[in-house]
Amino acid sequence: MMCLLPVMVAAQRRLPLSSGKPREIEEFKVVGKEVWALTSNSVLVRYCYQEEGQHQSQIMDSLVTTLAVDRSNRVITTMRDKSIKRWMSEKNAWEVIGHSMDYAYGLAFDKHNNMYAITQHGVEAMLSHRRYFTDSSLNTNRGIVAIDGGWLAPATLLVADISDKSQLWMGYYLGEFGGDLRVFDLDEKKFIPVFADSMEFAMDGVRALVQMGDAVYSVHTLEHMSSLRAALCRMNNYKATVLCYYNKKYRDDEEDYGKIDTANAMRGLSAACFNPFDSCMYACSASGIFAIKAGEQISCLENWRKVYNPLSLDVTDKDIVMMDYKKVAALGPGKLLITDGGDKFHVLSDGKIREW
Repeated sequence: MMCLLPVMVAAQRRLPLSSGKPREIEEFKVVGKEVWALTSNSVLVRYCYQEEGQHQSQIMDSLVTTLAVDRSNRVITTMRDKSIKRWMSEKNAWEVIGHSMDYAYGLAFDKHNNMYAITQHGVEAMLSHRRYFTDSSLNTNRGIVAIDGGWLAPATLLVADISDKSQLWMGYYLGEFGGDLRVFDLDEKKFIPVFADSMEFAMDGVRALVQMGDAVYSVHTLEHMSSLRAALCRMNNYKATVLCYYNKKYRDDEEDYGKIDTANAMRGLSAACFNPFDSCMYACSASGIFAIKAGEQISCLENWRKVYNPLSLDVTDKDIVMMDYKKVAALGPGKLLITDGGDKFHVLSDGKIREW
């Protein structure tokens, strides 16, 4: 039986251009025995998950811009008309619960289940409709994460409950152009400055944010024709410290051009999560899917154990041609739900992968 997983935030969504038949999965949330998925053409699909695989799917809505689950494990969506809707399972119907002032990139909920919308003009508190905005961030090159004086859409969001406070972490990813990181205290309604001990990695895009215990971990990657970097960082007092990394630069005169280091768990790292069922952090990279137990020394690559090979990888390709995991979430002890940018889910269980 699949357990209930509380998910507090929603990731970015671009404005819908069309609807209709579901396409690539861009976001998903696990709610009890159901998996709700938002596709690239803004169609919302509900799957009934069972141990033997996909049992049933149903299109629930269209023209959806973000998908979230609040602290009460209720499905929340934002729409193209800026309305915010909540799924009422007891009535089998949607309920409009508000409107945001701007198109929402994502939603977040503090420990009191108060709702916030992340928009181009900052963080909007939905109770007061007050906006909170800053142009400061981890990356000193503000131009790559701002447009028309506002924010671009974050690639990943996390609400971390640390020291009785709810903190909204916003990670930005722009491929070869790098990325950024911002933190907003939802209780005190203020932005928290963040720093890094390695600006080389700090300026790379943020693909994932994970809370394990009282610490937040960030996945930074850079994919470029001349280099490939990936790092797992831990935030200590809002300073990013690189724990382990992969850094490959390409030159025509290098003898090892194109060689693949399949033992490095950080190579092509693109997704990560904490599994509360087995107290492990899982990292999905081009070298495979790796796990490490809470309390083990994360910075020691030898402590990461491979639980599965890459979902797909042509070993004759160069390092820059690799598996790109979009998101991973926990389903149970040693059990993961993974998306890779396609229209199917990958379920990892008992060392085996199956699609549904």
